[in-house]
Amino acid sequence: MPDALAMLDVAAGRPDGSRWVAALLQGMRQGECLGLTWKAVDLDAGVIDVSWQLQSIPYQHGCTRTGARWECARRFGGDCPSRSLRIPDGYEYRQLDGNLCLVRPKTEKGTRLIPLVPWMSAALTQWRKVAPASPHGLVWPRPDGRPQTSKADAEAWRDLQDVGQVASVDDTAGRRYQLHEARHTTATLLLEAGVDSEVIKAILGHSSIVTSRGYQHVSQELARKAMNELAGKLKLELPA
Repeated sequence: MPDALAMLDVAAGRPDGSRWVAALLQGMRQGECLGLTWKAVDLDAGVIDVSWQLQSIPYQHGCTRTGARWECARRFGGDCPSRSLRIPDGYEYRQLDGNLCLVRPKTEKGTRLIPLVPWMSAALTQWRKVAPASPHGLVWPRPDGRPQTSKADAEAWRDLQDVGQVASVDDTAGRRYQLHEARHTTATLLLEAGVDSEVIKAILGHSSIVTSRGYQHVSQELARKAMNELAGKLKLELPA
């Protein structure tokens, strides 16, 4: 809890601080954050539609192979002048920039609606006014509007910890938290707040979305209540 509070405090002072609240409080995966578009954010209803993720799809050779050699004489598909993306059968994707693509989650468990806490809604409203213009409508793109890379995003995550002076300590030495551990933080915070495990599963996408519209509405209300209570415990104040 203290480390999460320290990182949220640093994030609150940054224009794109909502990126890290999405990870620590909303439980969103890195690919979900980097692939989030403004069309998927409904500030009036206070929900985020998590239906796409940003992924780096590997390249493959587009030339002919004879024996052990490719016609282009390049070893790797990414270096082939005729390269193409290696798309699995049935894969739903949208190419954005090079091999950075928006892809559908592998299972229905990854597709969900996440309620926005008031702090997040306010932060996103302000961020939208100053966010880099993106031809793809991305919420957290690079300064030039192109999709952010996972490497640069991970570096920003490490910087957030360094400024907040937090680290995960094991039996031998301290280390930085890995970005995927932010979702564990979300789950832990929700558990400590006494939130029902089924509601936590719905927030994190660990269980399939129910098909009943009535039950889904109830689930959303429970999730919203849980996350609002958690935001209160973390003393998240609305951005000025």
